[in-house]
Amino acid sequence: MPNDRVFQEPSALPSPSASDHTSDPSSSHAAGEPKSQETAASDKISVWTYKPWWCQPWSILSTGFGAIALSWLVLHRYWVTGLVAVPMLTWMGFFLLAFPKLAAESGMLEEMKRAHQEQD
Repeated sequence: MPNDRVFQEPSALPSPSASDHTSDPSSSHAAGEPKSQETAASDKISVWTYKPWWCQPWSILSTGFGAIALSWLVLHRYWVTGLVAVPMLTWMGFFLLAFPKLAAESGMLEEMKRAHQEQD
């Protein structure tokens, strides 16, 4: 269940405490030891948690591929579909690959988390 934490609203996340590490007999490290990669990965903040439904990966992919397919289905011209596909694939690549990485590196995710917590 630790991987479910990434997809929950930040206000729904349990607050970490020292007892979290010592009460679980299956835990492989004590409170003072460094976290394993698996534990560190479950503590990561996801940029998608703070984005509305229309800015989720599934909606970006659906819109992009839908526009490309529609241009082909309506016009049946390779050059028009190419003119539609290049900016759409660029847009999808930026928002699905580059944006999450840039947001994490810039500290934007922590700001988004603080702003979301202040609203609650």
